[in-house]
Amino acid sequence: MDEKDKECRSREHTKLECAELWKRLATEKYLLTKVKLDNWSLWIDINNAHKVTVELRNKAKELENCEDVMSSELERRKRLDADCSKLWFQLSAVEEQLIVAKVKLLETESTVKQVEEQMDATLYANVDRCLCAYVEWKIQTLKWMKLSELERRVTKLIASRVAGQRQLDRKLNLFIFGLE
Repeated sequence: MDEKDKECRSREHTKLECAELWKRLATEKYLLTKVKLDNWSLWIDINNAHKVTVELRNKAKELENCEDVMSSELERRKRLDADCSKLWFQLSAVEEQLIVAKVKLLETESTVKQVEEQMDATLYANVDRCLCAYVEWKIQTLKWMKLSELERRVTKLIASRVAGQRQLDRKLNLFIFGLE
């Protein structure tokens, strides 16, 4: 019995070992499945991390492009500000020139007005002098015409009669008195 006992015990022991092995196998399968799941989870995390990394790289490139654009826009803004400053400076210079031109225009208008007034006064004086000269000429012409007429009459009277000499003397004296 001993041998049978031993054999039984050995079988029981083997059954126990077998059960233990099955239990370990089940535990290891469980752990293997758990490790596989964890592995898959890590692979998913790695893939997600890779996608996020690619997205981050793309965003970084976009950001870099934005920074380049912003930098070029800042440079453009600086150039525009400089151009604007130059234009403001030119505008102020033109406004100063305009003020100077307005002052010169006012001075010129004043000078023109003075010259016009002087010319008008000179013209009026010349016209007056010419009119006076014309009137004097006209008077002299009338005197000489009357004198010429009297001379003709005197000659006629002298030729026609002697008595008319007294009458002629009186008319001649009146005429000469009127000329003075």
